[in-house]
Amino acid sequence: MRLNSIYHYFRMFFRYPESTDSDRSRRYAFAIRDALALIDEVYMKKSYRPFIDYLSREKNNALAVKFVTNFDGIAKSHDPNYIIKSLFFRGTIVIDASYLNSNRRGIEIPFPYVIDRSKNNISIPTFGAPNNMKDEVAVLLGLINEFRLEGTWPTTLETISYWDLSSGLEKEMNLNSVTPVNRNKLIEVLNKF
Repeated sequence: MRLNSIYHYFRMFFRYPESTDSDRSRRYAFAIRDALALIDEVYMKKSYRPFIDYLSREKNNALAVKFVTNFDGIAKSHDPNYIIKSLFFRGTIVIDASYLNSNRRGIEIPFPYVIDRSKNNISIPTFGAPNNMKDEVAVLLGLINEFRLEGTWPTTLETISYWDLSSGLEKEMNLNSVTPVNRNKLIEVLNKF
């Protein structure tokens, strides 16, 4: 089973309410998909051309444009040449079937992140206000520590940033104050899927 994003795991873990407007949720999901694909392409090509081309299209997703514009603004506030000096990954946390109480073959939890090579920092693009960041980071670190991560992860990590692409704001947190969630609690929630 593959979840749509780490947010779906957080929603189950913290019992976040689901949207009652399915049409709005679908539009939001498409905008997130388009924005992440575009960000991925910019990093792969090491060029801003995909952004420029997308913005000049006659038909583009206005919400995706907002997300990408906010991503670009936050990233450039760190370094004008961020696509050269940082790396973008679409990591996946893989939970083996042996941990689950069901007949699932396992669970995959994807999440995008940016590694800043000049600092010991990971930035995670989010699409809503970081109201529960400390607890979410504790869950994320628990998942990464306890299960297999497909993707590159720094050996030394001092801070994690949330880049809220809906508002263009950034929130950074020092990891000294974070205790990763233990495996048993993580598995308990995984078995609810």
